Amino acid sequence: MKLIDRPNYQTIKYELPENKFAMVSHLGAVNYKKDGKFEPIDMTLVDHGTHWSTVKALYFPTIPKYADEWFEFRNVFEGNDHTIRVRPVAAHILGVLGGEDKVVTYANAFGEGIDLEVHVLSSRLLRRVVIRTPRTEEISFDFEMEVDGKLRYESVAREGAKKPITLKADLKGERVEFEEGRTPTIIYPMRAWDSKEANPPEFIPFKFFVDRERLHFRKTVGREFLRKAVYPVYTDDDTGVTSPGTMADDDTVGTVAWANPDNAKLSNNTYATVTPPYDPDTSHYLKATNFGFSIPAGATIDGILVEIEKKIYGAPWDPVRDREVKIVKSDGSIGATNRADTGTNWPGTDTYISHGGAADLWGEAWSPADINDSDFGVVLAVGIAFEFDLPDTAFVDHIRITVYYTPVEKKHTFRLDPRPHTRMRFHPNLKLG
Repeated sequence: MKLIDRPNYQTIKYELPENKFAMVSHLGAVNYKKDGKFEPIDMTLVDHGTHWSTVKALYFPTIPKYADEWFEFRNVFEGNDHTIRVRPVAAHILGVLGGEDKVVTYANAFGEGIDLEVHVLSSRLLRRVVIRTPRTEEISFDFEMEVDGKLRYESVAREGAKKPITLKADLKGERVEFEEGRTPTIIYPMRAWDSKEANPPEFIPFKFFVDRERLHFRKTVGREFLRKAVYPVYTDDDTGVTSPGTMADDDTVGTVAWANPDNAKLSNNTYATVTPPYDPDTSHYLKATNFGFSIPAGATIDGILVEIEKKIYGAPWDPVRDREVKIVKSDGSIGATNRADTGTNWPGTDTYISHGGAADLWGEAWSPADINDSDFGVVLAVGIAFEFDLPDTAFVDHIRITVYYTPVEKKHTFRLDPRPHTRMRFHPNLKLG
């Protein structure tokens, strides 16, 4: 395949042999816009002496050399230009750049055995506290915050209802939107999890408060969680831009909901998770739509390939398997054809599993408008293979779709219309070209 275009934030277009094409689309952004043209996102941090940064992204992060200095998130996505600055209440610890130049670690920033890691992802700046030594009492982490004065912030409940923030009120499982311009800057729900991957992450409370006339937020990891945890323990707070694709838990089928569906937008080792019920029940659908395709009008759709990056803890002996992998059509209905591999246990490491292919239409007739519609997508439901097996946790890191198509053949018509009495004279010494 030959890469020939990046049409928007989510998609990459390839040329195939025999005048055929493939368009690969992701739920999250893989491109950013520069001077009206889409370029590949590159989150590699560049050293500027006092800080690290990159400008090849939807936002411009500034990562300081020391843990107790200001971290900056400047949202420049879709014409925005507003900034949130956060300063950890931490020790004056020098950071070390690693993780393919995309992670900065401040060892013991919050005391002996408690590190701060900062990860720059394609649409999020993630601050991760790593608790390496066991704790028996709850522990809190404070961050000072500066927000552009023109911004207003609201708590967004998981069901999508907005409400103004109340200072000192606990927020749990909610995200905060700082709205200004076309797209908001988001602080995502804060979570904690331990080193046993079979244990799903838990939402933890956080709150805003004012100290010495300065806005702060505090996140707290509870005593019960810390006492039963397998160490190290991790807790994230991350600031991001609105990602173009749409992920959701859909209760059309099943009995158990997916946690953190948005984590499946990009392959970055953050996961949408579910602990499936016993056979014959299934999970809810993990629903992925709004892929941002731009198939040209008149093209013939040849096939649809869905790739899901997934794993379970403890494979190959644990029994999580696909129940359903079905297409979501442009009217929002679920297709009848099931491309789930119901006979194979999920792998124990992140692996892309393919469903459909370059000549598979999933039992449907497609137009370019169907594919380009924001409701087009895919759903996944999972379950436990055998009733006597103990349930395990399913992890989905990423979902992407490739659509194969043949464009309309362009026909060129040439007409020779010689004028009467016109002679064409050739000169033997005339050189053409």
